[in-house]
Amino acid sequence: MPTQSVYSSSPAKIHETQENLGRLDDAVRFPKVVLIDTVSFCNLECSMCVHKDMTRTHGYMSEPLFEKIIDEIAVENPDARVWMVFFGEALMLRKRKPTIFDKIRFAKGRGLTDVVLNSNANLLDEETAQALIDCGLDAIYIGIDAFTPEAYARIRVGGDYGRVVRNVRHLLRLKREQNAQTPRVFSSDLGWSVFRHRDVLEVLNATQFRLDRDQSGNLLYGAGIHYCPGASLARLELRLFFESLLSATREITLSSGYSPVRAIYPDGGYSDLRLRVSR
Repeated sequence: MPTQSVYSSSPAKIHETQENLGRLDDAVRFPKVVLIDTVSFCNLECSMCVHKDMTRTHGYMSEPLFEKIIDEIAVENPDARVWMVFFGEALMLRKRKPTIFDKIRFAKGRGLTDVVLNSNANLLDEETAQALIDCGLDAIYIGIDAFTPEAYARIRVGGDYGRVVRNVRHLLRLKREQNAQTPRVFSSDLGWSVFRHRDVLEVLNATQFRLDRDQSGNLLYGAGIHYCPGASLARLELRLFFESLLSATREITLSSGYSPVRAIYPDGGYSDLRLRVSR
């Protein structure tokens, strides 16, 4: 796949973009990123994903609930980044009424400025590609996670590497022919599941486990900003929790006889911190 056709940025540029968009600031009272679980079905069984072990009922979000969520976002923060799928494959809604395109069009019609989705692109056929352009989707993130069909088959189990590459190329060609600015197309060539050190184009003897190897290029914890879509919501929940805790607490002290235990990298904070709370 021609890398120049897909958006990519240096870690510094990514950080600058996120900072300019205000996504690194506290969410305060409403999330800056919202993930909507429109569909919980998926067409693959990826090796790194726990979807195949999910015990809750698979299904589709009801349209009244979806519209209620969109309407609330439109009032509270229309510039929030809204992911149209969370734990499924959004394009499985390409033919089920209302389609994923109808949902995107509804969100854009309510004034949302940053409507995106992620997909494994196995279902991104020609008709679907055109529909994504027509409905006003702002960006799509394609999960490829491999440079070779062999690696792809081990990671994206049940998918077809060749089909995905053809589908993405076709979407890019349609955009170019129609001079369409959106959707912006991003490719997770290594993804959140694969380290840079497994990339044979980057590291000699990439398949060997080496403790002495430089970890600074590790995409998970080393290179660039690790942006978590749920971070804003987590900060909001923590803020509310501590506000409630402190309002009902007279004193918080360390428990006697115990020493705090620091967490081991890459975790931060403490793995064991025992406190005495007085009301």
